[in-house]
Amino acid sequence: MNVKELIEWLQTLPQDAKVQVLDHYGGGGYYTQGGNCYVEDFTTKVDYQQWKDEGDTSPVEYIYGDFFELSKVGDEMVLQIGVHNK
Repeated sequence: MNVKELIEWLQTLPQDAKVQVLDHYGGGGYYTQGGNCYVEDFTTKVDYQQWKDEGDTSPVEYIYGDFFELSKVGDEMVLQIGVHNK
């Protein structure tokens, strides 16, 4: 699914519905598996964004928020909703 298809699908849902996301803390790696997972209200707050050089018109290739990550994976841009191993 791409962002355009996601938007089209979201438009079919009740527009006043609250959006929540799973948020995973701790764990990760072979020896430290597990951690805790919580349900959180989704926000678009940006924690980090790759800065472009002045005059650079290429799209930003990395944005990290409380509950999402947009990054370049190979030749594709991937939007991940929900984060793990914070």
